[in-house]
Amino acid sequence: MQVVRRIEIDRTRCEGASCALCVEVCERGVLKIKGEEVVIADLEACDACDECVRVCPNDAIDLYRYRERQFLSAMVRAMHGDGDGLEVARRVVMRGRDVFGDTWFYLRRELERTCRIKREAELEGKRARLYECTCKVCGKKFKSNKKLDVCSECANR
Repeated sequence: MQVVRRIEIDRTRCEGASCALCVEVCERGVLKIKGEEVVIADLEACDACDECVRVCPNDAIDLYRYRERQFLSAMVRAMHGDGDGLEVARRVVMRGRDVFGDTWFYLRRELERTCRIKREAELEGKRARLYECTCKVCGKKFKSNKKLDVCSECANR
């Protein structure tokens, strides 16, 4: 049994007792209603089934490490041709700055770039095309959806 080390409830998003779907689906009694708020009653009982995260309409609950698993699952979906997988991964990364730490910036940048390329291809009604480019400044080879002469690192200098 996997024990969750931390559950976070975003109070700004949680509707509390007026919603309480997470409390209803939690079979182990981890979440309870106290007053008008949903609270963590017994963290040790949590087996990371992720049901509370899935039913929350406002994405107010986060299990430690859940965002990483969700991101990897979405990327696997995208690699197998599921068109929504890439968009799900993008949303996970955009919300997961604190979860992904230092890699958040790079994940976000690459996913945004990939999603942009995919959207442009859909608008044009054809498959996205990547060009093999060589930077005239540093000589590095890189891929882009446009024919470029300078890589992003040299362009930002």
